[in-house]
Amino acid sequence: MKKIIILIIFILILRFWGLEIMPPHLRNDEAALGYNAYSILTTGKDEYGRFFPLLFQSFEDWKPGLYIYLTIPIINILGINETTIRLFSAISGILTIFLVYLITNQLFANKVISAYAAFFTAFSPSQIIFSRGAWEANTSLTFTLFGIYFFLKSFTKPKSLLISTVFFSLTFLTYHGAKVSTILILIVLTTIYYKEFRKFNYYKTIIVLSLMIALVISFPVLLSFFNNKSSRINSLSLINNIAPQTYINSILSQSGESNHNFINILYHNQFLVYLRSILWRWSEHFTLSTLFVKGDLNPQHTPPNMGPFILFDGIFVILGLIKLIRLKLPKQRGFLFLWLVLSPIPSSLTIESVNFVRSLLMFIPLIIIESLGAFEFYQYFKKNKNSRLIYCIFVISIIIYLGSYMYFIDQYFAHASKKNGAWQYGYKQMISKINSTTSNFRKIHIADGPDRPYIFFLLFGRNLTIETSRKIVFDKIDWNNYKPKLDDLYILPSSKIPDVNNLNYKVVDTIKDLDNFTIYKFLKFE
Repeated sequence: MKKIIILIIFILILRFWGLEIMPPHLRNDEAALGYNAYSILTTGKDEYGRFFPLLFQSFEDWKPGLYIYLTIPIINILGINETTIRLFSAISGILTIFLVYLITNQLFANKVISAYAAFFTAFSPSQIIFSRGAWEANTSLTFTLFGIYFFLKSFTKPKSLLISTVFFSLTFLTYHGAKVSTILILIVLTTIYYKEFRKFNYYKTIIVLSLMIALVISFPVLLSFFNNKSSRINSLSLINNIAPQTYINSILSQSGESNHNFINILYHNQFLVYLRSILWRWSEHFTLSTLFVKGDLNPQHTPPNMGPFILFDGIFVILGLIKLIRLKLPKQRGFLFLWLVLSPIPSSLTIESVNFVRSLLMFIPLIIIESLGAFEFYQYFKKNKNSRLIYCIFVISIIIYLGSYMYFIDQYFAHASKKNGAWQYGYKQMISKINSTTSNFRKIHIADGPDRPYIFFLLFGRNLTIETSRKIVFDKIDWNNYKPKLDDLYILPSSKIPDVNNLNYKVVDTIKDLDNFTIYKFLKFE
């Protein structure tokens, strides 16, 4: 019992301790979620003045709003800050641990394997990282797991299908990517468990009710496809962001061939260009480098010099795959394999080669497979525990695993926090300095850009005086076509400071990052 209590304490610390400082600064998406929750709480309207919307315009990406509404009670009780904005995602991470245990037990009816699955979920780097930020995808993952569990449960308790439908439908109101990932999971479940699902012929009322529930809950999202509120999907779509005909023309020009003959139409066409691009992106999700060495290209998603899994996890995954293939459980094997293989598709259809936010669902079957491998490893040790060699291998493996895990703790909590550029560090610090340094200036010009700095001022700038707030202007400053005004203050990233030979200025103040490097300067031109 003491060991379980100690484990629970560690689990809570890894997800809840220091949410306000690690990650070290809110992302703009987190700030948008928090501010819109606060705005709905205090005025009933979002940042654009819309009354209780289900889809939030935000950065023109029309965020599904469920995470925002789930955050409102937390902000109402505890106030608005980094912790309260991130808290529901951390709670979702805790729920995920129990759901993985329940799903694994539904699949294998083995509490030991289920306990291993819960353990690896609890301490998985990927699950910890995505639980510590306000990631709608993390809450969507939790709802998906609820849906899977109650779907499997419905074979013995048919009314559980209604609960499953509710949770699957809620994913659409939580995260954009669920429009693909949830549908894929439903296809996998109904395909693998077709015979069990056919038994619902005796419960047609439940099926009809489930479809009606799904339609009612998902209706706002379905409607977004027809009222121009799916711009986020369009902007990231692979199809909308590569030019296959340009590539085809370059291939044809190498041999001076016409693009109208049969061979060229067969081998050099837009369909094959898209297919190759999608397959390459899909395959990148399963490489050693992606899973265990460096992760995806976004430093928000993995610690430095690591993937979403510890390198030693790979051994358990391999053992688990062997165990799964040998098991005479074709449905469980088919479900986990299809779940794993299809989960990267939402990420593979976008312009980035790998994005763990969009493929977060794939980590769960990997963890369940890893738990099978760990169970097999421990069973082999138990059978051969009298062998000194096997005992030594077991002890060394434990030491290596613990050492690898401490490396993750160090990389994430000590070093990832210094990756300030990944977390848009500095805007909160900027706002805290503005009141004291800007009283004598006519206007305060802040460099606008992809960070969407306005949202940080809406969130953190509530304590600015009305006079100061009226002075703030967000500018896209191009020094080739921009003449600064002498009575104004300019707050710029260090990388956008103008050439001193062309423009004379004085540095009024600076903002430094956690490595004591100057990232923003307050400039007065002379």
